[in-house]
Amino acid sequence: MAAGRCRQLLFENEIILKLDHEVEGGRGDEQYLQLFESILTECSLQYPQIAKTVEIFVNLVKGLLEKLLDYRAVMNDESKDNRMSCTVNLLNFYKDINREEMYIRYLYKLRDLHLDCENYTEAAYTLLLHAWLLKWSDEQCTPQVMQTEFQASKTHRQLKEHLYEKIIEYFDKGKMWEEALSLCKELAEQYEMEVFDYELLSQNLIQQAKFYENIMKILRPKPDYFAVGYYGQGFPTFLRSKMFIYRGKEYERREDFQAQLISHFPNAEKMNTTAPPGEDLKNSPGQCILKI
Repeated sequence: MAAGRCRQLLFENEIILKLDHEVEGGRGDEQYLQLFESILTECSLQYPQIAKTVEIFVNLVKGLLEKLLDYRAVMNDESKDNRMSCTVNLLNFYKDINREEMYIRYLYKLRDLHLDCENYTEAAYTLLLHAWLLKWSDEQCTPQVMQTEFQASKTHRQLKEHLYEKIIEYFDKGKMWEEALSLCKELAEQYEMEVFDYELLSQNLIQQAKFYENIMKILRPKPDYFAVGYYGQGFPTFLRSKMFIYRGKEYERREDFQAQLISHFPNAEKMNTTAPPGEDLKNSPGQCILKI
């Protein structure tokens, strides 16, 4: 039984990897999705003993294909917010089905989108999701947790340290020095108590001192945060019936944020209430936006 389950997981992993590669490369469409579902469902009827397993597999592949096709469709979209939302939708799917390698792959795609927009704080928090998967240990890294830019890292400790250095750099650029200090202190504890590298500890403490100085001397405008909900079947699936929190840029006015939002969805109606939308609104054919 265990061997059968192992073979099933290997097959699923191979299908997921191939689908991701092929769809991103331009292959596959809605017709292929429907054909795949109908063929496997029809075949499973001939073998009742595996019908349930096939149904679960078909639903898995169908859900993935829908999200991959959405992702491919928005990659050339002028709205980077849409591209980010679609990427988040896909990486969360991979997280939910425990495909760590693909989850990490799309974390880095999201990181790159944030860097393109100079969203350094968001880029830092995105990489932090990868760092949280690692331990402060000398355990060897598996291929699933590696990325090209960190191939020199062999152990969890090395990779986590390099990730923290990059995340601290992003927090510094985003003027989020309190968050950078938190990671610096965690690194300092490793240098002092675990690896006994006092040269790195010295550099770390100098960096901490600079961040404290920045906090005291550099003026930082407080950013505004905007909650936006997308309701109605007129929105793409990666936005439909979802609420997102957006952090405004420095000195960005609410009016400017709203104007940019409307430019992406010129036909959308603005909801005049903050009450949770009903099923009638969620299932309506149009587009309604809730802004808080």
